Amino acid sequence: IIVSASGNDLYVLSRARLLRFAKSDDGQSWTQAAERELKGDPSIAGVIAVSGTLVMVSRAEQPIELFDRETFEPIAEVDLSDRLLPTSVVGMGESRFMLLTSDARCRIVAPKDSTENGFALSDCVGPSAVEAITYAPDQRLVYLAHHTDQVDMLNADDLVKQREIDPSLSVWRRVDKYLISPMRFVIPQTGELG
Repeated sequence: IIVSASGNDLYVLSRARLLRFAKSDDGQSWTQAAERELKGDPSIAGVIAVSGTLVMVSRAEQPIELFDRETFEPIAEVDLSDRLLPTSVVGMGESRFMLLTSDARCRIVAPKDSTENGFALSDCVGPSAVEAITYAPDQRLVYLAHHTDQVDMLNADDLVKQREIDPSLSVWRRVDKYLISPMRFVIPQTGELG
């Protein structure tokens, strides 16, 4: 489920159906405004995101599909290796998307630079071992959580690292040494906390 930036549209991927619900004028209810049946096995899970005038859908063993966000008319398809499973996607504005795949790497789906009306999938961008991604539109930053406890903040326009959060583990090591380790002698299951 994805809510548009304006908050007036709700996008839902349910089995092999893509749905758009529009908020009523009074803001109290939602009505179905568009629907599209996707090709392929309906039991395949997928991820969706909205960016600009497009909705992107990526499902396992299927090409990445881009649709008009209002009518769900197909705009483009982009091939994705069968060895990669989509795990998360975020819209980065201007019809650009960042896709996190099962190899824990991120790729960009964006319009081709040429005059063609097509889209391309980039090579890997950002750090390896990425676990989660999110986009902050007010800051124009993409947050990448990676290597268990680190976060990189990339500029959405050029993907240059703006900041990073790399916590110090010394406090946790002291907690383990002086609290968790002694508790292991009293309560054996405490070892699972360390």
